[in-house]
Amino acid sequence: MTIDSKFFFFFKAHPSSPNSLYFALLEQYLLMWSKNISNSDLEKKITLLLQNPAVLSAADRALFLCQTHKFRPGVLFIFEKTKLYGEILQYYASDNNFDSVISTCRRYDTPSIFITSMSNYVNRLILTVIKIWPTRPIFVG
Repeated sequence: MTIDSKFFFFFKAHPSSPNSLYFALLEQYLLMWSKNISNSDLEKKITLLLQNPAVLSAADRALFLCQTHKFRPGVLFIFEKTKLYGEILQYYASDNNFDSVISTCRRYDTPSIFITSMSNYVNRLILTVIKIWPTRPIFVG
């Protein structure tokens, strides 16, 4: 029996375990994941642990751990569970992943989400134009 299965067996037998145990396991998983990013089994374990009500009840702490270890699926999962849809948009926009921005707008279908995404897009467009615009005025005549 591995440590993982012992923890999960313990959590099943004692559902009222202190949250600190869940977060200790989460942090351990995230440390292991950050050392070996391509481990899909570990990603599944982390995602399963994030779905636990004890972890979700302290979503800010779980979000901090996921951000610290750059665990993108966890960050996006927590944003979704806590209904921080604007944060999801900013996350995708910062990666210039506009297909995901559009799909996020469609998935959550609220006017504020659409307005936020369009505002972000226009701001990025303006910044791009400012960067490529000539620094000196061009006078014709």
